[in-house]
Amino acid sequence: MLSYLMTIKAYIGVAGILLAAVVLCYGGTTRGDFVWDDEFLVVNNPLVRAPVSSFAPFKDDIINSGFQTTIYYRPMQILSYAVDHRLWGMKSGPFHRTNVVIHFFNAFLVFVFTRRITKDRAISLAASVLFVVHPAFAGAVAYISGRADLLYFTFGFIFMLLFLDFTENKRILSLAGAVIALAAAFLSKEGALIFPLLAIAAEWMVSPAPVRRIKYHAIPMLLAGAYIYLHYSFLGARYSSVLGTTGVFHGALGYFRSLAQALGSGFFPVEPLMRRSGTEWYDIAGGIVFLFLLAGIWISGKRRRTAVFAAAFFVLAMIPLAFVGPYFGVFAEHWMYLSGYGLFLLTTVFFADMFEMSPGKMKYVPVTALFCLTAFYSVSSISSNTYWASSKALSSKVLSGSPADVPATYFRSLELVRAGENKEAREVINRYASMEVRDPRAFYVKGRIELSSGNDKAAEMDFKTAISLDPSYGNGYFGLALVNLSRGEREKGMELLQKAILKTPRNTDALLMLGTIYLETGDTAKSVEYTERAYAQDPYSYDAIVNLGSVYTRSGDPKRGAVLFLKAAELYPERPVPAYNLGYIFARSGDKEEAIRWLKKALAADPDFMPAKELLGNMD
Repeated sequence: MLSYLMTIKAYIGVAGILLAAVVLCYGGTTRGDFVWDDEFLVVNNPLVRAPVSSFAPFKDDIINSGFQTTIYYRPMQILSYAVDHRLWGMKSGPFHRTNVVIHFFNAFLVFVFTRRITKDRAISLAASVLFVVHPAFAGAVAYISGRADLLYFTFGFIFMLLFLDFTENKRILSLAGAVIALAAAFLSKEGALIFPLLAIAAEWMVSPAPVRRIKYHAIPMLLAGAYIYLHYSFLGARYSSVLGTTGVFHGALGYFRSLAQALGSGFFPVEPLMRRSGTEWYDIAGGIVFLFLLAGIWISGKRRRTAVFAAAFFVLAMIPLAFVGPYFGVFAEHWMYLSGYGLFLLTTVFFADMFEMSPGKMKYVPVTALFCLTAFYSVSSISSNTYWASSKALSSKVLSGSPADVPATYFRSLELVRAGENKEAREVINRYASMEVRDPRAFYVKGRIELSSGNDKAAEMDFKTAISLDPSYGNGYFGLALVNLSRGEREKGMELLQKAILKTPRNTDALLMLGTIYLETGDTAKSVEYTERAYAQDPYSYDAIVNLGSVYTRSGDPKRGAVLFLKAAELYPERPVPAYNLGYIFARSGDKEEAIRWLKKALAADPDFMPAKELLGNMD
């Protein structure tokens, strides 16, 4: 009993140390805003607004979040955002806080797992502390959209711990938990497919006769096979657009380049950039350090098995980058959130060996070196967090080190458009299009910016270029429709909207726009038809809900309209229009008390919303 209490006390102490390190390094991130992909994945993602009980995130891939081409099916990631939204509303701080909490929990898992396979408390604590403070992980922890990396790490390590318990003790409950955890990891990020291989490596570490237990590893392998089959069945048609550019040679080249970049970012995080292209001097230096650490441990002979496991873990965990690296053309530091564990374990084992081999007072040298390394990582992490405070800060930081980075250029152009700096935005987006000459999306975005600046001819050329690059690209036709509608050519615009829907049946914007046009021309039946189609596809989309409510109200059915406005007000309380529309309907029906209540809600969402101010003033 006493030993049990001592163990609990030791774990509480470790948790306290890790929590202090997490708060020190990432506590400031809770003041950050939504940045980059957060707008698509969180803020404007209808799946996040959907009731958790609807299981909407499991019924769609994140293409519903605004991405045009993706093979991502990550319902656990989107579900976690939905829970955050239910608890705290659409405020960035709590979303950041959840990331920090998950990172703390992952660090504790690192300690538990490392102690399980090494039986060494000091090495386990040192590895988990390095895991907490390393600045390369800012892209996963400080970036709300980086939560997929956090979650698949969580579920993957839980899987390995439970599965090792099953192979050793044959507990069926452990097997059931391991299967559930592995499935959750698959549903968090596709890279989780590597965990069955990592579990085999862990088995080799802990088992005196790993060959005898290898038969049990057929279970996670079969589960991985089932996941691959289902993923291909539902999303295989999109593979060519993502994986088609990655042949065996380019995949291998991308893998080894990513290895070098990860080693450079792992051992020499002198200038964390979140994303970077090309190979730097410190990537080569990182490779040299990696080999030096392995050689040092091998010569000492004390912890060779652990060193081989750490190296194998790193190399195996980087395999998914054989596909991702060549496709994106950059190395994103948050991609090494899983593989980085192997580097930290290798580093701590090296320092442990040096400590044991050092005579007398020389033992202070490796201890001091490890302390200084931890302090440097901590300071660098704290510094890196400032770049995640806003999209502008992040884009500027990435472009300062990687001027050709495509996403940073894209998001920088959007920031300029929102700031009304269209001239500078066009310069940036022209650079973006020149980097992505075969991507129709680049020319679509460029066309939208040109159109918003009043350059309809330039916009028309850009949309036509997008279509020439991909004749099935529905947004190209949608863009041309906007050009024609801006010129007053309604019939031509409607014809192009129909073509956009034909090419991309899930083009909700085109459906809603057609519904609006038919309503303006007095064809309420057609308006209802197209708007209902949009709503059926995206029942939690703000535009779909509000537009359908407006169509019902204007076609003489305000009760059905009110039901939809009420739904929009519940899902999007920060927007004033649904509450204003409800106030307007109640005012028309003579229910002054309810009208005033809803108009005040509209003004609470936006104190400067003039329609609500005027209607409320008239009622007083």
